[in-house]
Amino acid sequence: MSLMSIAARVVLLSLPLTATWANPGPGKDVAVSMSPPRPTGIVMPAPNSRPGRSYDETSILVRFKAAALESRRAVARAQINGNSVRAYSMVPGLERIRLAPGMDVTKALAMLRRLPFVAYAHPNYVIRLSQQLPDDAYFGEQWALHNTGQGSGFGIWPPGTPDADINWPEAWLAAAGNGSVVAILDTGIDYRHSDLGPNVWQNSAEVNGIPGVDDDGNGYVDDVRGWDFVNNDNDPLDGHGHGTHVAGTVAAVVNNGNGVTGVMWTGQVMALKVLDDQGFGLLSDAIEALEYATAQGVRVSNSSWGYSAIAPAELAAHQALYDAIQAAAAVNHLFVAAAGNDSVDTDSMPHYPSAFDLDNIVSVAATDNNDQLAWFSDWGPVSVDLAAPGQDIFSTFKLANGTADDYAWLSGTSMASPHVAGVAGLLFGLPPCGNYQQVRNRILNTVRPLGALSGLTVTGGTLNIDAAMSGSPCAPPVPPLTIDTTALPNTRTGLAYAVQLTASGGSPPYTWSSISGALPSGLALSNTGLISGSVTAPVLLYRFSVQVTDSASATATQALSITVVPALPDCYNCHAADSR
Repeated sequence: MSLMSIAARVVLLSLPLTATWANPGPGKDVAVSMSPPRPTGIVMPAPNSRPGRSYDETSILVRFKAAALESRRAVARAQINGNSVRAYSMVPGLERIRLAPGMDVTKALAMLRRLPFVAYAHPNYVIRLSQQLPDDAYFGEQWALHNTGQGSGFGIWPPGTPDADINWPEAWLAAAGNGSVVAILDTGIDYRHSDLGPNVWQNSAEVNGIPGVDDDGNGYVDDVRGWDFVNNDNDPLDGHGHGTHVAGTVAAVVNNGNGVTGVMWTGQVMALKVLDDQGFGLLSDAIEALEYATAQGVRVSNSSWGYSAIAPAELAAHQALYDAIQAAAAVNHLFVAAAGNDSVDTDSMPHYPSAFDLDNIVSVAATDNNDQLAWFSDWGPVSVDLAAPGQDIFSTFKLANGTADDYAWLSGTSMASPHVAGVAGLLFGLPPCGNYQQVRNRILNTVRPLGALSGLTVTGGTLNIDAAMSGSPCAPPVPPLTIDTTALPNTRTGLAYAVQLTASGGSPPYTWSSISGALPSGLALSNTGLISGSVTAPVLLYRFSVQVTDSASATATQALSITVVPALPDCYNCHAADSR
């Protein structure tokens, strides 16, 4: 077994590593980084840098309005000499349109944006990489899980601060045996790795099906381990290493006496290759991969990639990815994303997709082994939710020379987010944690507060798996607070009146109040919801609104009315009595 040097640039959300030495143990050669250079950054490549552009010059993303007839859509495609190569069911009306040779992206977009039945059209942007104790041989190198103050790199790097970690051993009993499937949208996964392969998800319908046949009818033939959306084939093998490193943090095999330990004990990782072997990809592939994962019922995904400086500026719309992640929320999917490596405030310099304002996104910054914000990490009091260990993280890597298990140290918010995704996978595996909002809230509400993060993230804390898994991790979903009383009986002047308002859902007890309009004089609303008194008001329709507040400060309002009708005569029905 050897740990090969990492010569390839791990761009975007992980940092490049160099430097080597040997022999951490019998028969083991090691190559790692001692001092990572300045991060290659998470910004989109400049138009003249590799891969030569900030967006694909051969295709665009277009969303037609729901009322647009197919005949009109066909006319639109014809106007730009394009043809639809992919429609996305999770975002109705969204298409990837391939442009004919010679058709300029800017010109095509300008033509489409003038059409009244086009909701939006924007480039297909390029995305890039963001980068009981078990008996696993290298567990001692995983300070992120269990920090005793040890120095990383087999003692070469400076020592850290004890307990500057996610409290993984403390959660052993609560989380052992639990886990679910986490989709890894990345450079693929080296499923041949003996310390990771057993936990790579497999599609049972295709494993037990007929070769060359789409056995589960999902449009992907022989997608046994996931899919390669870059090359449109069924082999999502990682030729880069980044995706394998991320996947190992989530679900490397635990307690097998070999290699490293994953955050999830028995969970699985789904290999969805959306970035090529140089670490670049397209928004359209990321959208398709997210659609694939949600169609398979996967509840959580990790995206250690992104983009921030979109060029040219006039083409900065990117609604398609936003729509896809928002649609994923509707099928109960949590999207965990790396916050970025530019050491900037993403409230003012957004990094996407982590900075999208959607409640099913968890944006993750990175910390070092001293509980400090990593020097490269982005932050944002509004746009970044929490931090997790992300500097000098040891995990699985693509096979050395295609034959030998390999491991590597990498740094970046790429390395931080899979710690969070792994905890989310654990929580989804525990009943009654079936709702993405429950899981997200549980993770954010149980962070370990850090002074170094105060004012830099929403929570001001770092991931704490022990607290997240302790007790009953997720309370049953609380139904929304509603007012059940929608109409009130009429009354007459001088009569006693008593009606109890009722509510349901939320967190009792309830407190009632009148917030607008006026009840008939003589009547009053108590804080328990009882309308009572003796009416002294004249004949009239009285309109007012009430509000109920539960113990969690949730509120609901309802418009009501009471009509005061004329009083009965002193001898009501007297004529009928006299006639008898």
